[in-house]
Amino acid sequence: MGAAELARSKGMRVVFQEPYPKGTTDFAALLTKIKALDPDVFAAATYFDDAVAVTRQMKELDVNPKMLGLTVGGDLPEFYDLLKQNAEYVYGASQWEPHLPYPGLGEFVEAYKKEFGREPVYHAASVYGGCLVFAEAVRRAGTLDTDRLRDVLLKLEMRTPFGDYKVDADGFQIGHKMVMSQWQDGRKVIVWPEDLATGKPRFPTPSWSQR
Repeated sequence: MGAAELARSKGMRVVFQEPYPKGTTDFAALLTKIKALDPDVFAAATYFDDAVAVTRQMKELDVNPKMLGLTVGGDLPEFYDLLKQNAEYVYGASQWEPHLPYPGLGEFVEAYKKEFGREPVYHAASVYGGCLVFAEAVRRAGTLDTDRLRDVLLKLEMRTPFGDYKVDADGFQIGHKMVMSQWQDGRKVIVWPEDLATGKPRFPTPSWSQR
């Protein structure tokens, strides 16, 4: 289910939905249309460059939704490094963050930083979590037989530094939760889901002239 379909299923009215070509740098025409509609929520699937351009041009055109979500471009540390105060209040979605309350996560992050000199991104955490899941499956199965391991993995439920592991009967992941973040005072604060939140959302977003 896509974002627009999900919004409609929750009783929200989608007033604008339009794709743009990869490599677009001028969003004035799109943003002018959006400004005229005055939506409460503005959500866009972006890369880094277009997330930066959209944010800058929203300020220039004084487009002021109560909530601005840009993913994945708006999630990146470089987004805030470049835009500073203009990145405040922007929401994003992430598979994983290094400060979530998962068992063993702190130790993993510190070991990774010691080895590579930087914080891990979710790709590294997912691989580490996957290795732990496989090791636990081998321990429970007592064998490397693939059929037996498959049976164990289909029933296994566990929490790793990457989050929860649980799959359905077809092997699709249903345990892992994505998180929603917001830039607050230069920090990425997890605001949803509530059981993983490190802070509360700052809502509504003030207009550009009031920041």
